[in-house]
Amino acid sequence: MRGVGCALVAALHAHMREQGIRSVWVAADSEEAQAFYRACGYDTDELQGVILSRTLDS
Repeated sequence: MRGVGCALVAALHAHMREQGIRSVWVAADSEEAQAFYRACGYDTDELQGVILSRTLDS
């Protein structure tokens, strides 16, 4: 089943927005993990290649 991971991340983002959290970051130290988070809308931090971040829209 594809898309389950991004659906779980989207549910987490919704919960975070409800709590007033407006940005999030993750540490992803493998190419596969980085590709996954990019697919979920995260951007790679230019200074720290393993850190990906995202602003949570309202």
